[in-house]
Amino acid sequence: MQLFIIDENPGSAAEALADCHIRKQILETAQILTAYWINSGLERQEWMPRPQNVNHPVVRALTPNNIGWVLDLFPRLCHQFKLRHGHCHKYSEYARRYMTSMAAANIITGQWDDWKLETFHRMFSGFTPAAGDIVSEYRQYYRWKSQQIKHFKYTVVKPPVWLTPEYNPADNRKTAGLIRRLAEVSGPQCAFAGRI
Repeated sequence: MQLFIIDENPGSAAEALADCHIRKQILETAQILTAYWINSGLERQEWMPRPQNVNHPVVRALTPNNIGWVLDLFPRLCHQFKLRHGHCHKYSEYARRYMTSMAAANIITGQWDDWKLETFHRMFSGFTPAAGDIVSEYRQYYRWKSQQIKHFKYTVVKPPVWLTPEYNPADNRKTAGLIRRLAEVSGPQCAFAGRI
């Protein structure tokens, strides 16, 4: 299981994923959310997909303070799937269910804009990034990963600026602000119509 924390904003992170990762990230995010639910001492609900590994490092690093980022990412991944494939992913309906179930179970805390991203587990299989914050390390990893995958492409959306060879990290703040503003005007069109 993997989370690509390639932007502080979950909407921008979902948009920055290549087509080959969108479908897989929806499944893995649902499994991660279910594993977090189980690790919080609750019984898996019938509609929840079975998690692959409830003791996975990515799952163990989740807390009531950073789970909100994952919950916010999930409907945005579903939106990207619909945008790129023309139909809703079958897990699209789960986005609202996870959010309402976790809120009702009181296993989410913190402010929605205070993600505590540094507490997420870093997984860079086969790659060692230069030291930096979690987003810059994941971007380095994703740039490397893009060269390893044969069918790494983007349909409907453009690749993120930071993935291009001309990218200058000094311009990162300006680019991130523009991406956030673009993400604010778009939102999921499937079963989830919550806060974006």
